[in-house]
Amino acid sequence: MPQNQREKEVAVTLKTNLKCGNCLKKIEPLLDANPLVVRWSVDLSHVDRLLHAVVLGADPEPLLKGELAKVGFQGEKIMDVGTNGFHLPRYRPLLIVVLYILGFSVLISHASGELSVDSVTRNFMGGFFLGFSFFKFLDVGKFADAFASYDWVAARFRPYAIAYPLIEVALGLAYVLTWQLLVVNVVTAILMAVGLFGVVGAVRSGRQVQCACLGTAFNLPMSIVTVVENSVMLLMASYGIIQMVLGV
Repeated sequence: MPQNQREKEVAVTLKTNLKCGNCLKKIEPLLDANPLVVRWSVDLSHVDRLLHAVVLGADPEPLLKGELAKVGFQGEKIMDVGTNGFHLPRYRPLLIVVLYILGFSVLISHASGELSVDSVTRNFMGGFFLGFSFFKFLDVGKFADAFASYDWVAARFRPYAIAYPLIEVALGLAYVLTWQLLVVNVVTAILMAVGLFGVVGAVRSGRQVQCACLGTAFNLPMSIVTVVENSVMLLMASYGIIQMVLGV
């Protein structure tokens, strides 16, 4: 697919009234035959029967609604206008996970007899990568679709999106095991800087994009929260690099 077309790929999730496999058989030929629909899947186990799709074009919602309507089904975008702002209830899963990781980091540092800012930071980064990768592994394909909707590397090179959870596991283990921390911090800083570029672009564009930091298990909208998350990890990695290089 030409590069200029890939840049127009947009991931979207609709709440539908699909109920069973027979419903999927009705919409399958329509979505598969539409050249603007790159990939799609339906989660019938979810209470909202979610339709996940990657579509060419800036406004995929009308296209998908139209295809569903042809066979008598309805779709509704699950992120309303304005979800790029901060709404605490939406981010409760993210905050709970972060608090668990922080608590884990303090306990591990205390148990090892090294309760310090450096130790807690290192363990937090290890727990962050290991914990967040778990949710991405629940459905790597859907994560990759959501990730590619705002990360400029993942949008152009799908294997990167597929491998991203494995990269996080490797970094997490390296932090916990204190292995080659200078190299690990450099890789983390690069990874977070690249990710931050895409996140800031998505937030500034005003597009309604699903944040894939916890995979697609939770419907987290892209917002300033995601910017802060990436920025904090970038700062911690940079702090580690400065400490190790300068020996402070």
